[in-house]
Amino acid sequence: MVARELRRTVAEIQRWTQRWLHRRTGTSLSPNETHLLSHLQKAGPQRMSALAAWQNVDKSTMTMQVKTLLERGFVQRSPDPEDRRAVIVELTEAGREVLAAYADRASEILADSLEGWSDEDLSRFSRDLARFAGDLESALEQTIEHRG
Repeated sequence: MVARELRRTVAEIQRWTQRWLHRRTGTSLSPNETHLLSHLQKAGPQRMSALAAWQNVDKSTMTMQVKTLLERGFVQRSPDPEDRRAVIVELTEAGREVLAAYADRASEILADSLEGWSDEDLSRFSRDLARFAGDLESALEQTIEHRG
């Protein structure tokens, strides 16, 4: 079945990125930290509760993750102006810089792995992979909505 083979391939890519890409980029970010910082870069400042919901974890778990990034200067927390009991988390300049360093090095590694590919193959692969990512996100969102 194609879906099973694709799942195995995606799992292998995930293992590769978790084991090797993070080690070889020269940054000190874990895969989870990279994911969280990337989300903040894309989505902008977020309430702690929204981050916990996004990662589908308890707020206390998210608090610990943010605390580590806060201590390293990659994020900052501030009171939510709409509700002083809530906390807003946002990326700092240092967070943007470490994320950019990771992205640059990761891009170099990925470019090296695709060196022998033709422009046509690269274009098709990029288009199809983007389509797959979008379809997967939609399917996951629908699954979550149905389980409510």
